Amino acid sequence: MDNQEVPEAIMAEMLQQVSAVPVADLARTGPARFFPLCYLDSLLVYVAPRAAGRVWLRIPLWQAGVVALINCGLACFPLSRLAAFLRDQGTVGGREVVPFPRAVIGAVIMGVLIAEFFSLLPFAARPGSNRTCARHVLRAVLLSTSAIWLGAAAYKVLNLLMTWYVQHSHNRDFLAFPDNIVALVMFVSVLLFVVLFVHARAVGVEYRVAGDLPKPRDPLCDVCGYDLCAAAADGRCPECGRPVVESLGPDVRPPSGWEMHPSFLRLTTVGGQFARLYTSPMRMFSGLPLLSGHHAARCWLAGMLTLVGVLAFWIVEGLHAVSPDLLRGPTDWQFYAAGVSIAATFVLLGLMMVGIETAGVTLVGRFRGGNIDLGGAAKVTCYASGLLPFWVLLAGVQIVAMVICSEHGVFKRVGPRYDEAITLGSLALAHIGGLLWFELTVYRGLRAIQFANK
Repeated sequence: MDNQEVPEAIMAEMLQQVSAVPVADLARTGPARFFPLCYLDSLLVYVAPRAAGRVWLRIPLWQAGVVALINCGLACFPLSRLAAFLRDQGTVGGREVVPFPRAVIGAVIMGVLIAEFFSLLPFAARPGSNRTCARHVLRAVLLSTSAIWLGAAAYKVLNLLMTWYVQHSHNRDFLAFPDNIVALVMFVSVLLFVVLFVHARAVGVEYRVAGDLPKPRDPLCDVCGYDLCAAAADGRCPECGRPVVESLGPDVRPPSGWEMHPSFLRLTTVGGQFARLYTSPMRMFSGLPLLSGHHAARCWLAGMLTLVGVLAFWIVEGLHAVSPDLLRGPTDWQFYAAGVSIAATFVLLGLMMVGIETAGVTLVGRFRGGNIDLGGAAKVTCYASGLLPFWVLLAGVQIVAMVICSEHGVFKRVGPRYDEAITLGSLALAHIGGLLWFELTVYRGLRAIQFANK
């Protein structure tokens, strides 16, 4: 094969790979949805997430924005009433409460929408147009504001049930909403899990059309990014000397065992995936295919988030072991509410970290001259999420250690000045140290895929 035929063969192979990527069966060029139906579609996602996600593709972004404005406007009323209630009561469950001003409500809603955008991004990322992916996630975030109706309905039902229980039970210490802060914390945590699961299912539908698929480009060296259009198939890269076949050969970046069989029941496959991630991440990402296997990557992310939630829940068991009277109450509400709320916090923070890193890897790759889209970046961050359980373990050790120090009077001996320094320093060290490994691994993945051809 001469120098002229090599680029043509490479282009033909890349075109074949791109054409094998499935596209959306419901084109965005179809008729727009009638606005009342748009609002109804945003509610039906909790009945059939995947089906509603496909219908969302026909909703223009401006209509989704109108739905979000209506929902956010309606959400301001109960939040304002809650703020007024806390201000009038002064205490909830016998504890002093500092009410938040109404001016903060808008900032809170905006922060929630931004957090959800980055949380859903890894589940929506596909090879191809970054702009289409971002618009798809933004539309889903705007329509997902209908969660206020799910929360309001669940809140009302639970309030009625708890009121009935208080009236007909002998447990006079049990309080109904909104006085029962423990039950309120558990309610919000469970609602967060439900909303994230449903919207991740909805945003994961195929949304691309033919024009959004990856465009064929000149073949590059996997190591240095040198253009190999004029290189012979049996030659070497003129820049770094790497054999061309190692960048463009048919056996480059084959699917891993996990991508061929993404199941956590295959313990050997899962163990091998962990071993490669923890011992040789650069080698793992250097063999990662970028045009396929995204479903397997999302399954891996979902499994790691589940593990993060389970480990975070058991932090309260460690707290109970060192301080039995700290959390458990007459009905163990404190114990379970604390466990669920800690699990929800760690899952949300971990998922946001994966989403932020996905966008960051794409942005940095563009600045460095690479050809990284959100789909390729998401594969790196999804697989790197296998390091998040280590972060949870470090954070759990720090929390338990602080309780032990408090129980044994260590903070009283060092004084309040050093008390705060030790607490804040250990907290920062645990979280920064736990996430630093994840950050470095993602950076290695960026280096490994920035010039990938397939």
